[in-house]
Amino acid sequence: MDSVFLLSGGFVLGCLHALDTDHIATVSALIVEKQPLRKTLGLALRWSLGHSLTLLALAGLMVSAKGALGVWSFSGAERLVGLSMIGLGSWVLSREWKRMATPGGHEEERHGRSGLALFGMGVLHGVAGSSSIFLLVPVAVSGSGGALLAYVLLFSAGMILTMGLYSALVNKGLVRFFRYRKQLRYVSILVVLAVGFRLLAGLQLL
Repeated sequence: MDSVFLLSGGFVLGCLHALDTDHIATVSALIVEKQPLRKTLGLALRWSLGHSLTLLALAGLMVSAKGALGVWSFSGAERLVGLSMIGLGSWVLSREWKRMATPGGHEEERHGRSGLALFGMGVLHGVAGSSSIFLLVPVAVSGSGGALLAYVLLFSAGMILTMGLYSALVNKGLVRFFRYRKQLRYVSILVVLAVGFRLLAGLQLL
């Protein structure tokens, strides 16, 4: 029964983790535009995949190190995420300006670069946002690697599901029916930059 609660908690935490301010801001900056649902989901999935693979790698290291990773400090990684978010926001802003100058050009190339950027951001978020994994240090120390792996997989599944639902909501609802899409894109870029500067300064997010 305890394992059921543990694994269920992992899934729920994954769902909540996907809704963290920095995660939503990062993904939103690249999906808040009119495009096929397939592309929007693909972009969100790339972020989720990068995050999930990083957590799986860290879980494996935790098992092999018997929880020693739990003493590591990730403040430096969070500042790196902040710096990368500033870079992402600046890049998307530059892309918007170029789009205004040359509308409709190289959509597939932009999508490919956006997917790569989100995958990399997912990896960085996975390193910096691993506190939920380290809550299971006692599990790793006890030698129950299978339980830890199952927890991480369900955590990742919850995160992927939630981010997929969020991207579908943005694509089918907000972007399709909201009248001021361009303004919304600029707002999302400003939020990414603001969150990035806060993380870079070492300030806690709400």
